[in-house]
Amino acid sequence: MKTMKTWAIVLSLALAAACGDRTAKKPTENRPATASADSSLRPVRTLGVYEGLLPAADGPGIRYRLALSGREGSREGTYALKAVYLEAENGEDRTFDSEGRWTLQNGMPDDRSATVLRLDPGDSTERFDFLYMTDSIEMLGSGLVRIDSPLNYTLRRVDTSRR
Repeated sequence: MKTMKTWAIVLSLALAAACGDRTAKKPTENRPATASADSSLRPVRTLGVYEGLLPAADGPGIRYRLALSGREGSREGTYALKAVYLEAENGEDRTFDSEGRWTLQNGMPDDRSATVLRLDPGDSTERFDFLYMTDSIEMLGSGLVRIDSPLNYTLRRVDTSRR
Protein backbone atom coordinates (compact mmCIF):
# COMPACT_ATOMS: atom_id res chain seq x y z
CA MET A 1 0.00 0.00 0.00
CA LYS A 2 2.84 2.38 0.90
CA THR A 3 4.48 1.64 -2.45
CA MET A 4 1.25 2.43 -4.34
CA LYS A 5 0.97 5.79 -2.56
CA THR A 6 4.59 6.58 -3.39
CA TRP A 7 4.09 5.75 -7.06
CA ALA A 8 0.87 7.80 -7.14
CA ILE A 9 2.74 10.82 -5.80
CA VAL A 10 5.62 10.33 -8.27
CA LEU A 11 3.22 9.99 -11.20
CA SER A 12 1.25 13.08 -10.08
CA LEU A 13 4.44 15.13 -9.91
CA ALA A 14 5.56 13.90 -13.32
CA LEU A 15 2.18 14.77 -14.83
CA ALA A 16 2.26 18.24 -13.26
CA ALA A 17 5.76 18.81 -14.62
CA ALA A 18 4.72 17.66 -18.09
CA CYS A 19 1.75 20.04 -18.11
CA GLY A 20 3.76 23.05 -16.93
CA ASP A 21 4.67 26.20 -18.86
CA ARG A 22 6.39 25.20 -22.10
CA THR A 23 7.35 28.67 -23.27
CA ALA A 24 11.04 29.31 -23.80
CA LYS A 25 12.68 31.16 -20.96
CA LYS A 26 15.99 32.96 -20.87
CA PRO A 27 18.48 31.38 -18.49
CA THR A 28 19.26 33.47 -15.43
CA GLU A 29 22.99 34.02 -15.23
CA ASN A 30 23.05 35.38 -11.69
CA ARG A 31 21.55 32.29 -10.06
CA PRO A 32 24.25 30.16 -8.39
CA ALA A 33 24.12 26.45 -9.13
CA THR A 34 23.80 24.33 -6.02
CA ALA A 35 24.34 20.63 -5.56
CA SER A 36 20.92 20.21 -3.92
CA ALA A 37 19.17 21.92 -6.84
CA ASP A 38 21.00 19.71 -9.31
CA SER A 39 20.25 16.49 -7.40
CA SER A 40 16.57 17.41 -7.02
CA LEU A 41 16.26 17.52 -10.80
CA ARG A 42 17.53 13.97 -11.23
CA PRO A 43 14.73 11.37 -11.31
CA VAL A 44 14.26 8.77 -8.60
CA ARG A 45 15.00 5.35 -10.05
CA THR A 46 16.31 1.91 -9.13
CA LEU A 47 20.03 2.30 -8.53
CA GLY A 48 20.84 -1.34 -7.95
CA VAL A 49 19.42 -4.77 -7.17
CA TYR A 50 21.38 -7.27 -5.09
CA GLU A 51 20.61 -10.97 -4.58
CA GLY A 52 22.11 -13.88 -2.75
CA LEU A 53 21.66 -16.84 -0.42
CA LEU A 54 22.96 -16.14 3.08
CA PRO A 55 23.22 -18.60 5.96
CA ALA A 56 20.38 -19.19 8.42
CA ALA A 57 20.71 -20.50 11.97
CA ASP A 58 18.04 -23.18 11.59
CA GLY A 59 17.54 -23.85 7.90
CA PRO A 60 19.25 -24.16 4.52
CA GLY A 61 19.49 -20.38 4.13
CA ILE A 62 17.81 -17.05 3.52
CA ARG A 63 17.40 -15.83 -0.05
CA TYR A 64 17.69 -12.04 -0.16
CA ARG A 65 16.63 -9.59 -2.88
CA LEU A 66 17.44 -5.96 -2.14
CA ALA A 67 16.43 -3.09 -4.45
CA LEU A 68 17.89 0.38 -3.82
CA SER A 69 16.09 3.43 -5.23
CA GLY A 70 17.14 7.05 -5.24
CA ARG A 71 18.64 9.81 -7.31
CA GLU A 72 21.77 9.05 -9.33
CA GLY A 73 24.84 10.09 -7.35
CA SER A 74 22.91 10.40 -4.07
CA ARG A 75 24.10 8.89 -0.80
CA GLU A 76 20.57 8.13 0.39
CA GLY A 77 17.25 6.79 -0.83
CA THR A 78 14.71 4.06 -0.20
CA TYR A 79 14.96 0.29 -0.30
CA ALA A 80 12.75 -2.77 -0.65
CA LEU A 81 14.06 -6.02 0.83
CA LYS A 82 12.55 -9.48 0.37
CA ALA A 83 13.91 -12.24 2.60
CA VAL A 84 12.79 -15.81 1.95
CA TYR A 85 13.64 -18.18 4.78
CA LEU A 86 13.98 -21.54 3.04
CA GLU A 87 12.13 -24.46 4.65
CA ALA A 88 11.38 -22.31 7.72
CA GLU A 89 8.13 -23.88 8.91
CA ASN A 90 7.38 -27.57 8.36
CA GLY A 91 9.51 -27.54 5.23
CA GLU A 92 7.71 -24.50 3.79
CA ASP A 93 9.43 -21.25 2.83
CA ARG A 94 8.55 -18.11 4.78
CA THR A 95 8.78 -14.67 3.13
CA PHE A 96 9.32 -11.34 4.89
CA ASP A 97 9.27 -7.93 3.21
CA SER A 98 10.90 -4.78 4.56
CA GLU A 99 10.97 -1.21 3.29
CA GLY A 100 12.76 1.83 4.57
CA ARG A 101 15.59 4.30 4.01
CA TRP A 102 19.17 3.57 3.02
CA THR A 103 22.25 5.73 3.47
CA LEU A 104 25.91 5.43 2.53
CA GLN A 105 28.35 6.20 5.33
CA ASN A 106 32.13 6.52 5.36
CA GLY A 107 34.34 4.23 7.40
CA MET A 108 34.38 1.16 9.59
CA PRO A 109 36.44 0.64 12.75
CA ASP A 110 39.08 -1.40 10.89
CA ASP A 111 38.90 0.46 7.54
CA ARG A 112 38.32 4.22 7.49
CA SER A 113 38.17 4.26 3.67
CA ALA A 114 35.33 1.70 3.48
CA THR A 115 31.81 2.64 2.43
CA VAL A 116 28.96 1.24 4.52
CA LEU A 117 25.42 0.79 3.22
CA ARG A 118 22.95 1.12 6.11
CA LEU A 119 19.34 -0.07 5.79
CA ASP A 120 16.99 1.50 8.32
CA PRO A 121 13.40 0.19 8.31
CA GLY A 122 12.29 3.15 10.44
CA ASP A 123 10.63 1.05 13.12
CA SER A 124 11.85 -1.02 16.05
CA THR A 125 13.30 -3.78 13.87
CA GLU A 126 17.02 -4.19 13.48
CA ARG A 127 19.05 -2.15 11.00
CA PHE A 128 21.23 -3.93 8.46
CA ASP A 129 24.74 -2.79 7.61
CA PHE A 130 26.69 -3.90 4.53
CA LEU A 131 30.19 -3.24 3.25
CA TYR A 132 29.47 -1.55 -0.09
CA MET A 133 31.57 -2.55 -3.10
CA THR A 134 31.02 -1.89 -6.79
CA ASP A 135 29.28 -5.15 -7.74
CA SER A 136 28.42 -6.61 -4.35
CA ILE A 137 27.60 -5.88 -0.73
CA GLU A 138 28.74 -7.90 2.28
CA MET A 139 26.62 -8.13 5.44
CA LEU A 140 28.41 -6.77 8.49
CA GLY A 141 28.10 -7.80 12.11
CA SER A 142 27.34 -5.51 15.02
CA GLY A 143 29.86 -2.74 15.47
CA LEU A 144 30.37 -2.53 11.67
CA VAL A 145 32.84 -5.43 11.59
CA ARG A 146 33.13 -8.16 8.98
CA ILE A 147 31.60 -11.47 10.02
CA ASP A 148 34.38 -13.96 10.78
CA SER A 149 32.99 -17.07 9.10
CA PRO A 150 33.76 -19.34 6.14
CA LEU A 151 30.08 -18.96 5.13
CA ASN A 152 28.92 -16.54 2.42
CA TYR A 153 27.50 -13.18 3.57
CA THR A 154 27.69 -11.47 0.17
CA LEU A 155 24.85 -10.29 -2.06
CA ARG A 156 25.78 -9.75 -5.72
CA ARG A 157 24.50 -6.99 -7.95
CA VAL A 158 22.23 -8.37 -10.68
CA ASP A 159 21.42 -6.99 -14.11
CA THR A 160 17.68 -6.33 -13.98
CA SER A 161 17.45 -5.30 -17.65
CA ARG A 162 17.45 -8.96 -18.70
CA ARG A 163 14.46 -9.96 -16.57
